Amino acid sequence: MLLPLLLPLLSLRLARAAFEADFTDPRLANGSWVTAQAEPLNVVVSAQSSRELREEDVLQDWLNSLGYADECLGLHAGGPQQANLGDGNGYVNQTGLYRWAYGLPEHAGSCWESLVGGSHVRYWFQGDRDERGAIFLAASDEHNISMYHDIVDNGYDLGRDNVAGNATVPSGTISPSSGTIYLTTVEMASGFFEAGLTVNGVAINHEIGIDGLVAVLTITISEETSNELSLISFFILAAFVLSTLLGGWASYYALRPSSEYSTLRIDARKPDIHDRRHQQLLLALEQARRAIRASTLHDEAELGLRDQYETELR
Repeated sequence: MLLPLLLPLLSLRLARAAFEADFTDPRLANGSWVTAQAEPLNVVVSAQSSRELREEDVLQDWLNSLGYADECLGLHAGGPQQANLGDGNGYVNQTGLYRWAYGLPEHAGSCWESLVGGSHVRYWFQGDRDERGAIFLAASDEHNISMYHDIVDNGYDLGRDNVAGNATVPSGTISPSSGTIYLTTVEMASGFFEAGLTVNGVAINHEIGIDGLVAVLTITISEETSNELSLISFFILAAFVLSTLLGGWASYYALRPSSEYSTLRIDARKPDIHDRRHQQLLLALEQARRAIRASTLHDEAELGLRDQYETELR
């Protein structure tokens, strides 16, 4: 009779022992695996990850390497969520929120996600940031803005799997901004909260069920960096320099006066002034002007000829 009651406790003790080096179970110090807004903390970056991940800019760089980006123009319409990680700090606001960028430039992608919905993650650092420790994430998939960003069916498990799946590319993920390569492994942990519609006895937001698993990620920063970005930058720079040189060369020869018509006054405001037809018109105009000046014709004749030329030139 006691066995069914003891099994959950035994499972929890085994889970805590298995992941003791990765994170501290928040419940050991009155914390919770669910935010104050009733969303599960379903991804943990292990304390055994490269220590640099405890620096927020490095964590954000890693999220960039997965395809996530900072909030749309750094703005957030709703209030921040709070979590108690059992580290003595009580409930604290999320440190940040990153949205799926759909392969677009950073803010363009996160703004698009804000409109059409998709995957997003909130994160908190457990314990003192200056010390080695874990990072807890609440990942989910949401509807578009017309549906008030409600979570999609199975959205919490989908959000977790999106993060874990994108992170564990065998060759590593590459930051588009720094070129840093992140190598990540994942282990799915059970026993910290139950499957179903509650987490640690708290009803889950939107009444969306979960499978009770936590993705524990161990991230190692590679000593190598990708030269992919530097090569792209090199080719862009080379193309720019080449086009500038070719453009300058072409402009020099296009604008150099022809020896045949070098005595003509050329109106530089006119396009295609070196087109042969325009050159002929200019030459005819100049010859007519000389004839007019040599005669006793009135200046109005020259003005009329000029108007005729302007019409032809257009």
